[in-house]
Amino acid sequence: MKKVIYTIICGLLLIACDVNDDPYGVLDKYAGTYVLENATWEGASLDLNGDNLVSGSLLDEISALNGYTLRQNSFKLVIAGHSGLDRGYACAYLPIQAGSDKSSVINGEKCWNLNLEHASFPFTYIIRNGSEMTFEHESTVHYETSSSSYRLLSSYTDIAIEFGDNTVTLRLKATFFNANTEGYSEGNVMFVYRK
Repeated sequence: MKKVIYTIICGLLLIACDVNDDPYGVLDKYAGTYVLENATWEGASLDLNGDNLVSGSLLDEISALNGYTLRQNSFKLVIAGHSGLDRGYACAYLPIQAGSDKSSVINGEKCWNLNLEHASFPFTYIIRNGSEMTFEHESTVHYETSSSSYRLLSSYTDIAIEFGDNTVTLRLKATFFNANTEGYSEGNVMFVYRK
């Protein structure tokens, strides 16, 4: 009987002392490059590109902005992996709207100069207990335009990060210029990046 009890105790101790051979294995799961796959909007109907058509898909509106074909591959989220370190750096690149919120009339039609640019959102991660990653970020999104004549027409705040299987989801409050109303619309946006 003592041998049985001793065997059970040893087995429980082995299970309790399960040594993680790779304490930073969680990093292998999340490190890498993710590409923007989807964008959804919760708010008033938007016309981001000034074509007088309101799409149900925010990604369709973004992809119809001038400059999308030049920048579509730059909307990524990168998590850098540093084996052996318990913290590291990551950055998400977000689509933003720039140009002019004033229309012009050409051949009797209202025309907009609305372009796609990008913003960067840096954040850091910390590995805790070898199996869990937590994230810290500055509240600042860094906006960039390719021309000094472009005015920024969108902004992001209140960013939350969620991780899934091969995906990272950013939830943000956003403001966009809405050519449909010729004013600014606020709402919630969700960007899904896939590895």
